[in-house]
Amino acid sequence: MTLEMAIEKYERKRERSARRMEAYRRLAGWLRELEGLRSKGRWIPVGEALPAGHETYNVTYENRTGLHCDSAVYNPSLKKWFWDESEETEVTRRIYAWRPLPEPYRPQAYSMAAGGRKGE
Repeated sequence: MTLEMAIEKYERKRERSARRMEAYRRLAGWLRELEGLRSKGRWIPVGEALPAGHETYNVTYENRTGLHCDSAVYNPSLKKWFWDESEETEVTRRIYAWRPLPEPYRPQAYSMAAGGRKGE
């Protein structure tokens, strides 16, 4: 093998390695994005963490007929759950887990710029 051939071989390997590294970087980014999406919608047991924000959440609770899902408001200052935003009706059932509400469905024709009306 000549010196010129060795240099060309090394450069080809280096180019393949650079493309491979770029592919690994993209893959790592996609995996981070996937993990973010998975954790965004996962149920969080109340023993693991309680919400930090004063918002409405999906909850899994138990009553005499079993486990059910509903929405409830969590007040972190009071460390209590309420069935209503006015916080008049406290949740007396055992809550097992919570998760943030999903984003609302938005049809393609929906436009915030159009004031919430169908736009073009």
